[in-house]
Amino acid sequence: MTLRDTIDKDRFYIENVSYSDNDLKTMSVDGLETLKMKIQKKIDGLSLSLKEKQADSFDTNSRKRALYINQRVMVYVSLLIKNHRQQKKSLSDYFFESARDILPIALFDQILDEAQKSVKEGAQ
Repeated sequence: MTLRDTIDKDRFYIENVSYSDNDLKTMSVDGLETLKMKIQKKIDGLSLSLKEKQADSFDTNSRKRALYINQRVMVYVSLLIKNHRQQKKSLSDYFFESARDILPIALFDQILDEAQKSVKEGAQ
């Protein structure tokens, strides 16, 4: 899926910032989450505006189109976040399995135990 597939354009603009597919695909999960919040804020504002103003047909149509575009991009950004998280999980799984295969069992268990202790101490 690309922006072209999503909104039939190569760029998405929000808060005077332009995003391309490459920009979105290289963003971190945190960056995508922040963008998702901006899009949700825009969607909420457009929805409220449409509820309040029903008089001007041209203005209403342009707001509906903007709402539709933002909703579509929201789905796309959510998909990118999901894909990023799956990639990271797959990479960590691969690393874990490789370490288990390469390291002697006693050393692997020792490293795993120390990592679990460190995580527990960090959570406290």
